[in-house]
Amino acid sequence: MLILALAFALVFKDVHGKLCEKEFDGTGFNYSSLDFPSRPTTVNIAFNVTQVHSVDETNHFIHVKVDLFMNWTDSRLTGYLSKTTTRCQPLLVHTPPRQPPNIWTPDLIVHDIVDTDDRGVFTNGKAMTAIADDNGMVMAWASLDVIIGCPMRYSFYPWDNHHCQVTFRSEKYSANEVAYEPNKTEHGRNADLPFSIEVADNDVHRVRFESGFRPSAVGFTICMGRILTPFVVGNYMPSFVLVFAAWVSFCIPADMVPGRMSLIVTILLMLINMLGQVRSNSPFNSGLSTLDVWMVGCIILVTGVLFEYAVLLAILYVRNSETVIAQSVNSGGKKFAVLKRRCRRIDKYAARTFIGCTVAFDIIYAVLVLAHLAMQKSCAVRAMTSPF
Repeated sequence: MLILALAFALVFKDVHGKLCEKEFDGTGFNYSSLDFPSRPTTVNIAFNVTQVHSVDETNHFIHVKVDLFMNWTDSRLTGYLSKTTTRCQPLLVHTPPRQPPNIWTPDLIVHDIVDTDDRGVFTNGKAMTAIADDNGMVMAWASLDVIIGCPMRYSFYPWDNHHCQVTFRSEKYSANEVAYEPNKTEHGRNADLPFSIEVADNDVHRVRFESGFRPSAVGFTICMGRILTPFVVGNYMPSFVLVFAAWVSFCIPADMVPGRMSLIVTILLMLINMLGQVRSNSPFNSGLSTLDVWMVGCIILVTGVLFEYAVLLAILYVRNSETVIAQSVNSGGKKFAVLKRRCRRIDKYAARTFIGCTVAFDIIYAVLVLAHLAMQKSCAVRAMTSPF
């Protein structure tokens, strides 16, 4: 961004001549930096979101670096350069830190910033650099590194999308006095984040406070969609494979208690452990997230398989007690063979039932997720709303 600003200065230099490096003092012009140039004054602003540093999902903060490029016309500066003894254009206006600006600058403040003592773009002793030509055209630039509050909801985690509106508004000027017009918003690189990032301009012409005051405002929206690959590989696929492995227990004879019981219980414990890890790694949510629902559904399905096997054990060993146990020693025991055939028939119907329940659960889950994604507005459409 500094390179663009220097390029702008070089263009002015090539067109108008030598670049003035002395500071503007307004001598002989009856100039006050506290008054805005005219009614209304149009300030064109271009944003470049150079980097999204981090996203705090616990405290609902987003840390971004933004470069602002502004230009406006100050008719009071018209002819200043031509009347100075040094014939040079354009004029480089530089205000050192901790000093008030020498020329009028937009009183932009950052809305919803976490550090409320550092809201202003050109206030609180920040250094300011601008370029002005003899026609009164002023261009200024600033670079901000701010932490913005961003409300986030995790009901559809990890299929959640978040829209963080970054708004710059005037502190004292209404839209009839100073009009901020956004130019194209650009987006640079990101840190290694679990989100894909998009940026769109805000529609801030409808911004209005409850008191009826309509401030001049401009801004952009950062749209974040969570990257799903880690969840598909780390949660959805392993849990589905474990549920599929539970179906294998229907192929194990009911009288092979150690093998069948150990398989089902091991799978159930693994799913419960996965649910605990999901809950500990997920952002706080008062209810169940979409991923929680998936894990709980898998646990219920496997628990159903366990209960079905408990019914088979009751048929084989509880209702017939010692007689069945004695006959089971002899593989030719008629009564025990009849019970085993009954258990195989139950397993056959139970397998169809549980497979059907699993498929139905997967379809319903997929439909709900797809419906949620279809209802999500695009970043450009979402940016049409205002945080005020």
